[in-house]
Amino acid sequence: MDKRAWTAGFMAGGVFAAQCPYVRGSFEALDWYGGWIEGAANALGQSHDELTPGHGELPSLEYAGFTHMPLH
Repeated sequence: MDKRAWTAGFMAGGVFAAQCPYVRGSFEALDWYGGWIEGAANALGQSHDELTPGHGELPSLEYAGFTHMPLH
């Protein structure tokens, strides 16, 4: 894991900034997005574990009015 990329993502997630500075699909970008998720959860006062299915109060996609539509 690239700790610099993760930390940058954590800081960006804390203020909900969504501009990843790394090449899309790169390992650095993946680490940045992982940090972003943790930073956003932290800013909301929740840990990432509390936001995963079975631990938090997130509705299922069906409940939220979304359905899976295949693109092919």
